[in-house]
Amino acid sequence: MKAIYLFFSISLFSTFIFAQTYDYTVASDGTGDFTSVQEAVNACPDNVRKTIFIKAGTYSEKVMIGSHSRTSNKLLNIIGENAETTLITWDDYNGKSIVYDGNTTTSGTPQSATFTVNAVDFYAENITIKNTYTAKQAVALYNVADRQTFKNCRIIGYQDTHYLKKGRRSYFYDCYIEGATDYICAGGTALFENCTLKSIKNNSYITAPEDITAFRQVGTKKYYYGFVFLNCNLISDSGIEVYLGRPWQGTSSSVYLSCTMQNIKSAGWSIWSGNDNHLTSFFAEYQSKKQDGTAIDTTQRISWSYQLTADEVQNYYKREDVFSASTFTTPYDPFTLVGNSTSVPQTELDKKEIVKIEVYNILGNKIIELSGKKELLSLQKGIYILKIRDIAGMIWTEKNQIF
Repeated sequence: MKAIYLFFSISLFSTFIFAQTYDYTVASDGTGDFTSVQEAVNACPDNVRKTIFIKAGTYSEKVMIGSHSRTSNKLLNIIGENAETTLITWDDYNGKSIVYDGNTTTSGTPQSATFTVNAVDFYAENITIKNTYTAKQAVALYNVADRQTFKNCRIIGYQDTHYLKKGRRSYFYDCYIEGATDYICAGGTALFENCTLKSIKNNSYITAPEDITAFRQVGTKKYYYGFVFLNCNLISDSGIEVYLGRPWQGTSSSVYLSCTMQNIKSAGWSIWSGNDNHLTSFFAEYQSKKQDGTAIDTTQRISWSYQLTADEVQNYYKREDVFSASTFTTPYDPFTLVGNSTSVPQTELDKKEIVKIEVYNILGNKIIELSGKKELLSLQKGIYILKIRDIAGMIWTEKNQIF
């Protein structure tokens, strides 16, 4: 019998518990259904939603759900036991001879990815994806298809760590992304909320966007929806000072909204050497602040960048606006999916008077007994089996819903 795993997240507004069954377990020690993530992916049928649970461990493998040019019809959730200890790692790089989609070839930058997802409506949580190569472009995560959602994930590499595809949407909540040069790059519309971005190379660049196709035009001005960072924290070690981004192509865009920053160059942004891409791109900030919460002096920002007004942010950069540009024909609401929506309706469990919650670890061992939902906040973030009993004595563990 498959277990029911319940895990919780805390937002500024509410606490939610998401109950989720899993279909396959991956465990490097042989205690699951598979020892590799790719084996579990291959076992999942097309067009049926399946959930893969990955136990803590290091998985040295290249994972592909589809490929650079091949779309997969798998509908997958991949949930790790703990983002710090559930690691998928590989070391391909641009120019390396590799086997890709069954053929021996010389890798390009996208093909170097440790983890490729060319499948719509993909969801991942609590995993680290890493590329260990540091001498050339070497991608950790490659997002190819539309509507991909990542929560509490760590994406680590050096150059071109995180590579996205133009015309596609993705959402990253409470994630950690680390790299040196252009470590969030290429196309697509991506919203990064409450994420930490760590720069590890001096005089380098966080973003290198290209070919942004989503925008809203107001008069002669285009508000682009490329890489949008909301309430993120930009960090680096002492002595490392970087640019917010540079334009890879002529319709490039990165926008930072209410982000905390340290060690950012006073100019903010850089040109792409040898061309005028910056003249037709859209690079902007709103209320950038220091680690202590005081405003950053943006008076020395480069002339072709923008400081957005409160009205512009309210009218064009609410987070739901990012994914609803006229370019996109299908709806995408990842906010409810990750459990940080401001308008999740009350559900049946919310109406119950809870008298006891038994908390078990993933091995089925009871670790604590609680008397109410609020006490769940005392637990460290993780995955637990919960047996919830209401005042009428009913057990609520077999509810596959957001509570």
